[in-house]
Amino acid sequence: MKTWWTRQDPKRWGRRPLGREQRIGLGVVLGALAGLVVVPPAAALEVTVRTADGEEGFGRLVSFSLADGLEWQPGDSNMVRVSSDEVVSITVYDHPVGVPTDGALVHLTDGGRVFGELGDGDEEGLALTNPLLGRLRIPLERVAAVITERGRGKLSASTVRAALRPPDREADELWFANGDRLSGSLLLITGQKVMVETELGGSEASAEFLLGVFLAGASPSADQEPRLRAILRLVDASELPAQEVRWYGPDVQAAAEGWIRTSFASRHLAGVEVLGGRWRWLGDLTPSEYTQTSLTAMKWPYRVDANVLDEPMRINGRTYTRGIGLHSAARLAYYLGGEYEAFSAQVGIDDSAGPFADADFEVRVDERTAFRAKGLGRGAPAVPVRLDIAGAQRLEIAVDFGRNADIQDRVNLADAALIRKPAPTAASPLP
Repeated sequence: MKTWWTRQDPKRWGRRPLGREQRIGLGVVLGALAGLVVVPPAAALEVTVRTADGEEGFGRLVSFSLADGLEWQPGDSNMVRVSSDEVVSITVYDHPVGVPTDGALVHLTDGGRVFGELGDGDEEGLALTNPLLGRLRIPLERVAAVITERGRGKLSASTVRAALRPPDREADELWFANGDRLSGSLLLITGQKVMVETELGGSEASAEFLLGVFLAGASPSADQEPRLRAILRLVDASELPAQEVRWYGPDVQAAAEGWIRTSFASRHLAGVEVLGGRWRWLGDLTPSEYTQTSLTAMKWPYRVDANVLDEPMRINGRTYTRGIGLHSAARLAYYLGGEYEAFSAQVGIDDSAGPFADADFEVRVDERTAFRAKGLGRGAPAVPVRLDIAGAQRLEIAVDFGRNADIQDRVNLADAALIRKPAPTAASPLP
């Protein structure tokens, strides 16, 4: 496979991105000298592309769709086409993300979230106006939770995550600013009022003091049947799930089955994450075994996409959005069924830990020790892990006590993923 330019290449990464006039001139020259070379449009976005083989490269995007794959030009190389199931993520260079300070936050059942102003919904769904996407109508069966503008200021991210988790919630829950909680079946939520059916009959309340609504049986599901889909990450921190994506030049078109079909300017897009391809996040699987032993009565559950304190994962100053948080001593095992060819992760102590953190880490594949790192400590860079697990039936992650027993041993298994066997063809130069 062609080697792409990466952030670790100082000679090339240090160059400033080409300006519009430079790109046009370069395109004309290359077109004249090499008629077979396809030159991206002058307005092509500069992106970082991560693929399932572990490569990360910088270049210019021509187009992307789940159906047709990615067309882009890495560095000064020829244009290449990469099938969608090989793509892990596409991140747009110089499109910073900023979370809006006002408006509600809607969590979706398939893991997405959208910011916006609540409008006049009805019994079939809620109305939300997002400045980037326009007016949306979201069916209630697609909604996991609604956090109002007041609730966003009162409820911590960890509180919301915990409230989203219970899969056995039997009724919708309404949380109010005075501490009251009302259980029932949500009928209607708008910017002004909320209606719920309780055991005593229908009840209506002002939305002014509502913090949030958590819907029954609407937790984001794990172990989803692998199918190609995408999460579109917008510059306002909204994350839009989609089964259809077409991204070309200045426009992005997206559709989520059963509720949305939208288009918006590509300047509103910070990046795309592809799910259901060769790369599968370990946190999306349910472990076959989990045990945790402390030297005190404290018990630590493992956390998905968070550290063991249920906060963002950080290792040596870098924040990771995907991974698993563990505390010594812990064993986490997964049944693989021979489906995967590789395991990839970055392991280290979370920055929230103190100076006494010292843990040993091990990966076992079919009862064989395949990787070991001893003496993990706070402030050290993450240790990369890439293992061949072709045909393996069982993967076990072990975090053991270090020199200071279990004190502050908050271990992050960041970017942890299983990689399926490759498709017959992955990437090839365009004709």
